[in-house]
Amino acid sequence: MRAMTTMLNQDEQQAIHESSLEVLEQAGIFCGSEKVRNLFAKHGAKVIGENVRFPKAMVNEMLKLANHTITFGARNEEHNFSIPAVEYPYVTTAGYVPYVTDEGVKKPRLAMKEDLAKFAQLSDALDEFGFFWPITLPNDVESEFMEYQAVDTSFRNTSKHIQASTSNGKLARWQIELATAIAGGTEKFRANPNMSLLAAPMTPLSLEKGIAEATMECALSGVAVVPMSLPQMASTSPATYAGNAVLANAENLACYLTAKCSAEDAPILYSADTGAPNMATMGMEYDYPEYTLLAMANADMARFYGLPSMVAAGMSEHKEFQTVAGFERNVFKSAMALMTRTDLSCSYGSVDHCISSNFADILLDCESYKYAKAFLRSYKCTPEKLAVDIICEVGPQGNYLAHEHTFMNFREELNVYNIEKSFVFDHEADKDYRMVAQEKAEEIWANHEVPAIDEALIKEMDILSEKAHEDLVG
Repeated sequence: MRAMTTMLNQDEQQAIHESSLEVLEQAGIFCGSEKVRNLFAKHGAKVIGENVRFPKAMVNEMLKLANHTITFGARNEEHNFSIPAVEYPYVTTAGYVPYVTDEGVKKPRLAMKEDLAKFAQLSDALDEFGFFWPITLPNDVESEFMEYQAVDTSFRNTSKHIQASTSNGKLARWQIELATAIAGGTEKFRANPNMSLLAAPMTPLSLEKGIAEATMECALSGVAVVPMSLPQMASTSPATYAGNAVLANAENLACYLTAKCSAEDAPILYSADTGAPNMATMGMEYDYPEYTLLAMANADMARFYGLPSMVAAGMSEHKEFQTVAGFERNVFKSAMALMTRTDLSCSYGSVDHCISSNFADILLDCESYKYAKAFLRSYKCTPEKLAVDIICEVGPQGNYLAHEHTFMNFREELNVYNIEKSFVFDHEADKDYRMVAQEKAEEIWANHEVPAIDEALIKEMDILSEKAHEDLVG
């Protein structure tokens, strides 16, 4: 027993699948990499210039190679986990926003390496985070070096799994070399993969050279790939729920094929971040119902294929924690988003439509999740829990409060859900909850110790950073 939201019934899932196969066979995809196009052709795809079309039989055959479980390692192996998630989704921050908005300051500023380090330290300290997305990019290094530096800074400031973005094959190789060095070598990395990489296709139906080759590099090295598809209704996808689901699914299948044609055992997730823009401004709207409903459809399709998933399902950017009612709004929104039952979820800490980030918001979003978990618990249907014998024993008009069965089960089954006990309400009258959250973040930075990296490994990381910088930037 567990609460789960769905959008598609079985017939609709089958229709989305078959429609996606039609798209991949008739329209195909753009692939900017000759190396990957040749790989597709070797496995039976039809290549016409930079267009690749996949026979239905080829796609269905390759789907038999799906990895139904994926292990995520960490520098501190106590933080290792596997997906699919059994009880709660593993959550993390939003990813790669360009700005930071300091508490009490209205105008955002460009994020720097120091900001990313602080976000990583918060992630390491907060139990709510299962892994770490580099929430900001360090703008104090060259653009070609940002994604490498993001991985390096993250490893130095959290001992949890790192899930970073990558934009080309050369960059992916350097990121993988860094992660491999930290793990202690190739064999140890494959046994404890401390990093996964997000390689998002260009919607609609486009695999740029960089993303295609980065996906291939990940597959060959055993790095889990997150191919986050981003079609938006009426702009980069059809203006229908079903059409958006077909496009997102076709893009996921194209990325899946890229990985599996590279290495049959390649770990790859089903991933999408779909929604609808404000048609007046064309800006992304995370509060629109389309965002949550499309996420449900994406999660349904991940389950259709038996693939672990990372589906973006909702942001809690409009926070009001001054009252219990305001707090509950954020709790319910978080719970509803996570009831898609995506295995990994990324959303915490963003503001301004995921353009900026804020340290206090990390603490507030985590506090929402802490209470939202009460709605995500699963319950057993064993004979003891079904309690038929107890119901018959107590009988009509009986008293369960005094029964031993209640004493044996209530602590496990009943939730003590009292928002008023949250730290956001435990402050002096002259402080508001955001100030309290900022002070809590500062307390973490002052007192939390991230597990140290061996000095010899630090030196190796420094050398790798210099070599990567020379190769990527020149």
